[in-house]
Amino acid sequence: MKIAKILLVPALIAGSAFAGSAMANTCAALPKADELKKLFVQVSVGTAENPTPNGGRAHHGWLTLVDSKGVVCAVVHSAPAGIDVTTDMSGIGHREQSAKKANTSVSFSNNEVALASGNLYVPSMPGGQLFGTISSTADSLAINGSDSAKWGTTKDPMIGKIIGGYAPIAGGLPLYNSAKKKVGAIGVSGDTFCTSHVVAWKVRELLAGGSYGVANVPGGIANGYTNDALVQDIDPAQVPGTAAYSKGGFGFVQCLNNPTNANDGGSIEGN
Repeated sequence: MKIAKILLVPALIAGSAFAGSAMANTCAALPKADELKKLFVQVSVGTAENPTPNGGRAHHGWLTLVDSKGVVCAVVHSAPAGIDVTTDMSGIGHREQSAKKANTSVSFSNNEVALASGNLYVPSMPGGQLFGTISSTADSLAINGSDSAKWGTTKDPMIGKIIGGYAPIAGGLPLYNSAKKKVGAIGVSGDTFCTSHVVAWKVRELLAGGSYGVANVPGGIANGYTNDALVQDIDPAQVPGTAAYSKGGFGFVQCLNNPTNANDGGSIEGN
């Protein structure tokens, strides 16, 4: 796919930080855990003929939904019933990581510009607009509670809390309603970063019958500034952190078994 030249001024990113935090949207207006779980599994599951429909390694993963303020609304896992999520191959760290990705995307997106968490990878490097951003999270007990059996359920201890944290890696996407107003974000983690982004994108396209799809995104840094696709324009021959490293300044690396044009659902440019 052809990569659009990106000419966003630094003020656009700086001005987007937390701009929509005063919105009145709450978890009650967003999709529920059962729909998220159903779609997450539907998008993630492979077949014998196509074991990695989203690229990556076909690992199970975590998905966290937050509202426009970053309050965690739901946490689900893509593993089938009977799988112990504390020992699953995706790793328990991905549960918290999914919340961080959602928080990153919702915090730096606003009603004019949508930013996937992966769009902030290069800006977070030395010399970038977001280099040195503090990554804060709640304490371990607030995140994990004392009973791991509640993880990924409607009683997950992260629900109702602002977990915070900054994760400028692919897998987080903002949610916009039909009026193109930011109402929340989802974060996916468990497989490769690029695959997590693809899965999040495909889930977003299906949520509430498409009510939060990319058609609602007000603008972004990809596809001629129209959306929040992952832009893979990094030149591995260049030094990380230099202007030449990413042609547009918001690039992301290619991943193991990188998603292709055929299976990324339109969520990646330059792959």
